[in-house]
Amino acid sequence: MESLKLLLEESKLLYPEFLGSYRFIRQNKESIKEIRAHIAACAELGIPLISIYSDDRRNKKNVTEDESDLLRRGLREASHFAADHNIILAWDLTAGQVYDDMESAMKFLTKLYRKNIFYRMDTWHIFSEAKMDPVLFFHMFKDLVVSVRCRSRDASQDVSGPLAASSCNYPEFLKSLVKNNYRGHI
Repeated sequence: MESLKLLLEESKLLYPEFLGSYRFIRQNKESIKEIRAHIAACAELGIPLISIYSDDRRNKKNVTEDESDLLRRGLREASHFAADHNIILAWDLTAGQVYDDMESAMKFLTKLYRKNIFYRMDTWHIFSEAKMDPVLFFHMFKDLVVSVRCRSRDASQDVSGPLAASSCNYPEFLKSLVKNNYRGHI
């Protein structure tokens, strides 16, 4: 840890966001232990934000109430520990994650409500999977968005490509971020 801290200090690089993948449903205790270690490390390194991918659900359409409770308990515990270290959590809304559609994600986070849990907005997911305009989504939820993932995908080849080649209107979206004085991570 000390060598990493020294490297970051000497290089003057900023490390504003840590990305972690946790299985609060299938491996609740292990994931809580893991995220607590990540929170402590982020606090020590001065990383203010942890983006959370949770429980890959590509092969299962519905989440049971028991599974939802496990996820909620895991995120609540992570939220309490993160708050003690002034760390913000950003729940990633990406295809294949638990509650990857806007309606169910909003219902889940409304029940979860924590002052330090926000969204990591994946523009391509919102555009291609949720069939929403990212500009409109950002306007609707700008107070909840603390991180934005801008990417373009060629679904036929399952690869990322340049933003300019995307059918998503990124210039308009980026203008919207500036216009709304967005100060989060991109």
